[in-house]
Amino acid sequence: MSSGSVLNTTQQYWALSDNTVQPGFAQHFIAGAHWEPAGLLFSVEAYYKNLDQVKEYTQNDIIGGGIPISRTVLAGTGVAQGVEIMALKKHGWLSGWCSFTRGRIEYTIPGINKGIAYSASHNRQNEFKIVVLADHKDWNVGLTWIYTSGANYTPIWRKPQGNPNNPVGDIRKDYVIGEKNSAQLPDYHRLDFNASRHFRLGPLQMDFGISIYNAYNHENVIRRTVFQDRDELKLKDTKMLGIIPGIYLKINYGQTP
Repeated sequence: MSSGSVLNTTQQYWALSDNTVQPGFAQHFIAGAHWEPAGLLFSVEAYYKNLDQVKEYTQNDIIGGGIPISRTVLAGTGVAQGVEIMALKKHGWLSGWCSFTRGRIEYTIPGINKGIAYSASHNRQNEFKIVVLADHKDWNVGLTWIYTSGANYTPIWRKPQGNPNNPVGDIRKDYVIGEKNSAQLPDYHRLDFNASRHFRLGPLQMDFGISIYNAYNHENVIRRTVFQDRDELKLKDTKMLGIIPGIYLKINYGQTP
């Protein structure tokens, strides 16, 4: 089970369940079709899932301390549905695959978001992946590009007019929490590249390669933290790693298997 805290809008917390919590249940329906002409594969698949006993924490600050988990969570229902399309090239010096998934995951939990359905924290509406592999003589080259919709989070903002009777630092009263997971982080995307060359030198079999993670150095936001700086409400984004180049040399003695 996971949840976002009041001022940390995308932070996730996890705790072990106990025997006071009913297990989750899902009813899954899948329908799909595929077509395989020579060396290729095309497929489409749709899914629909009914969820029961999905959980969200009520308050993060009372987790633990011997309190039964059932007193710190609320339970409800959910729906997950979507469609995935994929194309695959199996053979030849140039191969690879690409896929596109469009989906939606919504929870409805009494006591959260006024009982109105909201997007699950791990919902990603769109996801696209493409992988290209080239294998020619002693060269191997690969490209991978990934794109996904940004994560959902719950926005927080300052009230237009504060209540002077509120004690200083009382964040829960001075600020307004928006609808559950009604805002979205920027979309996530990156390009990874790798290339290697095989060499033979007498009894030695060598592979020399390079790799580049996040080749165009895109700044992907994975967490948005809201904090108070005196009388101002500020945002701080936590980002994934930028471009990371790598190099390797592998040496084997004798014939390769």
